[in-house]
Order: sequence, then C-alpha cells, then structure tokens
Amino acid sequence: MRDENRQDLAVRAHGYLLLTPEQEAEVTERSGGIHFPPPLDPKAYLDSTNPWGRWEEHRGVPVRAIVKQLMTDRQPFRPTQLQAMWHDLEDLHKLGILVRDIGVGNYMGGKLVDFGHSWAMPHPCFEKIHPEQLCEERQSDPLALQGAIVDWGTGQRWDWNKVETPEELWDCASGEGQNGQFGHNPTLYDWRKWEDDPLTVVAHYLHELFGPPRSASA
Repeated sequence: MRDENRQDLAVRAHGYLLLTPEQEAEVTERSGGIHFPPPLDPKAYLDSTNPWGRWEEHRGVPVRAIVKQLMTDRQPFRPTQLQAMWHDLEDLHKLGILVRDIGVGNYMGGKLVDFGHSWAMPHPCFEKIHPEQLCEERQSDPLALQGAIVDWGTGQRWDWNKVETPEELWDCASGEGQNGQFGHNPTLYDWRKWEDDPLTVVAHYLHELFGPPRSASA
C-alpha cells in the first residue's frame, strides 16, 4: 500500500516499539491474559498459553508492539461507511492483497486494522494454490464482509430500508460479480514493476524459493 501511496485503505501503521518485560506483563494483564504476580516470572509466559504465543526460544526476545493511527471512533463501522468499505476492499485486491480475516472485530471507524492473515503478491500460497481453492479464497473476502455487515447491522437494529448496501459486494459474495465473479483478482497485480531487475527477481522467486530441495551434498 505504501508503494502505491494507498495507505488510506486501512488504519495507518507507523512502525513498532519493543516492550520491556514489565510493559509486556502490564499489557497482558490488562487485556485479560495471564496474571503476572510480582516479581515477573519469566516462565509464566513461555508456554504459548498467553496472548503472545511465546515459547522457550522466545526467552529474552522483546514483544514488538505495532504503533498504529489512533482511532477515536470506537464503532467498527456505520451505515454511511459501507460503500467506502467495499471500494477499499476491492482496491486492496487490485493491489494484490487478499485480506482473509474480515469480520466486525477487524474494523474500526470503517477501516481495516489488521492484516496478520493476509496474502500479498508475491506470496507462496498464490503460487501453489489450486485454481478452485483460489476462487474460494477470493470469494471469502466479500462473503465475510457481507456477513460482518449483516451481523453488526442486525445487532445494532439498523433500519435496512434506509441503509444503502453495496450491490457489487452482494454480487461478488454470491459469485455473480464482475472481474471473474468474485471481484478483482489479487494475483493479477504486477509486483515486478517495483524491482530494478525484474527478470532476476522472478528467477530467484520461482527457482530458489519454489525449486526442488537441494541435496545435502550439493
């Protein structure tokens, strides 16, 4: 998104901070995770039963806390934002990004806040996935957005007669949309245009990352 100057498509990320053990313990406790009795017991957060999913190999490695734009609107989205949400999702697909984690909890103020499960071109899964499975993955984004809108709107008792829902979203969720039925195909994004030597990069991508494993004597 940054290369394309489209950081408006999601809540902006500005980098990350490294948490101290004390800060990690405080954030975990406040978020309802494992209780850390003072003094902090390092063994208490190395069994992957906590929100950080940390194991012994992570001992001494600080947690990275992503710093994102402060959102003052605590609502995931409002009826007036539905059209923009659909256009944002389609623009993400045009940029080669399949979100794969769309739900009410992944929106704030009408913007996506997390891309932890996304595939972005180039991605190994895009290279190896079966065409039929790719269609299912592509449909999952609009289908999940449709479900999130219905779930949240129903819970908030929206007057659906006054809510303008994106017709294209409904079509793509049902497999009847344009651009290959499910909207724009992320695999068509030309990621090579950002490379100084595209042929060398593609050769490395295909042969080094996806080629047959080398023998131990090679």
